[in-house]
Amino acid sequence: MSSTGDSKLGGGCLFVFGLVFFLAGMIPGYIAISTLIQSIQSSGWTPVAATILNAELNVSHGEDSTTYSVSGRYRYQIDGQTFESTRVSFDTGSDNIGDFHHQTHALLERHRQSGEPLTAYVDPDDPSEAVLIRNMRWGLFAFMMLFPLLFGGVGAVVMGFGVFGMRKLKAAQRRERGHPQEPWRWQSDWDRGELKCQTKATMWFAVGFAVFWNLISTPVAFMLPGEVFDNGNYVAALGFVFPLVGIGLATWAVIAVLRWRRFGASVFVMDPLPATPGGIVAGELRVPVGLDADHLEATLSCVSKRTSGSGKNRSTRETIEWQDDRRIDLRGPTRARVPVRFELPADVPLTDTASNPSIHWKLEFSAAVPGVDFAARFDVPVFAADLLAPISNLGAVAKTEERPRAAAPANGGDWQHTGVVRDSRAGAARYRFRAARHKGVAAMTSGAAVVFGGAGALMIAAEEAPTWFGVIFLLAGLLIGWFALELWLRRSELRVRPGELSWRTGLGLLGGDRELRSGEIKEIRIDQGMESLGRRYYRLLLETRDGRTRILGAGLRGRRDSEALATQIKRELGLR
Repeated sequence: MSSTGDSKLGGGCLFVFGLVFFLAGMIPGYIAISTLIQSIQSSGWTPVAATILNAELNVSHGEDSTTYSVSGRYRYQIDGQTFESTRVSFDTGSDNIGDFHHQTHALLERHRQSGEPLTAYVDPDDPSEAVLIRNMRWGLFAFMMLFPLLFGGVGAVVMGFGVFGMRKLKAAQRRERGHPQEPWRWQSDWDRGELKCQTKATMWFAVGFAVFWNLISTPVAFMLPGEVFDNGNYVAALGFVFPLVGIGLATWAVIAVLRWRRFGASVFVMDPLPATPGGIVAGELRVPVGLDADHLEATLSCVSKRTSGSGKNRSTRETIEWQDDRRIDLRGPTRARVPVRFELPADVPLTDTASNPSIHWKLEFSAAVPGVDFAARFDVPVFAADLLAPISNLGAVAKTEERPRAAAPANGGDWQHTGVVRDSRAGAARYRFRAARHKGVAAMTSGAAVVFGGAGALMIAAEEAPTWFGVIFLLAGLLIGWFALELWLRRSELRVRPGELSWRTGLGLLGGDRELRSGEIKEIRIDQGMESLGRRYYRLLLETRDGRTRILGAGLRGRRDSEALATQIKRELGLR
């Protein structure tokens, strides 16, 4: 499992990468600050009459934009001496920020043609130094200061991560040398038996990413209206997606900050550590403040991450290999110290962060409370440690606090938490799978459909890209849109009587009922459905004795709750 060599190289590369970003941001910042200092110093320079000898507007055409600069030559006298200068302003280079260059060229050209003197400002300590336009261009200054704020700031953060990562790596290497056959001791919190939640790291990542994204996308929001409505470049309307994403990221960052300020750093005291296949993941969640909730949801997941491609084409796909869930009652004295227990099958994968695909075990907690909901996530070690020495004393935790209490027993789930509504109608038990039960997933899918479909339609209409390219985007948008429509509108309804089951499912419950006698039904069970945002959803299936399988309902959250629903329906149907 060791990857310390690669990690050390990665930390060094991260520092160098950050240094490049930092320097790239500091150079424009240095130029902007130097211009500001020169402008301030010139406020005490001596004004003199200057004769304009030459004035030119220089135009540079690039692939994506056109930039301008003004050059000129003028003559002036001071203290009986005659000087010539070519400095028009303190700015250097060319740009297209505002209409400064056009207006300055027009001013110089007007004075050149008329012969009317124009005021120049001369350095009294060095009369050969002069300038015509000494005022600051604040728009250009603000634009150039974005570089040290954005690139320099990002570079400094990346460099900091590189240094911090290399320090952590050295500590991990020391632990690895001390316990070469016990990888669950290589991570500091694992070695103490006190797992740290990722709430603080998530907060800083959310804030940093939101700031980074919005610094880039905010100027786009101001430039796009003119490009779309004035120039008729309707494909550019796709750029509005970036500010909208920025709003979503800012909301995420605010929620992460509020969650951290309210709940602080939760810990999971794990015993035994590590967990082993066929054993248990057990311990106690300790929250700095009490949770004002009826229950706490706990989800243990084994996730494989497969990385493919390289460079710009590098991508990572996550797949849930195994998942289980618990609902823990908080109506009692356990609101801030919650016992947890999961049983592991004997064939689950082991933690392996160095391979491709890599294997990660995550324990996540959530609770609906007034205001910002509680959420915490932990990385859990799962290793084949039966022949080695597990951490049985819980390290530093055992020295300062009592061991966790007996973990909560496994629960059998509660079908009423699946979101399915049960009532009675015409002497039958009716189960209704309502539409749009997962609005967050449906909204995200709808957004993806709009982006892909809109991009394809705009490319086809504007003829700014190959037609087939736009058609592919449009078809992808339509396919995703159909899936979103299913999430918003698909409903199911079951009617159960002893010995008889009828159901109807579809968009808006279109179509007729289908009916089966219990003697025709072999089994009612759940099966894995879609995965979204690290959560697995389940389907309720019906198997007939002639080998057919029917989907009675989908989008059920929680394996145990879904199994409880299948058991409830079978009981009312009279199946064993």
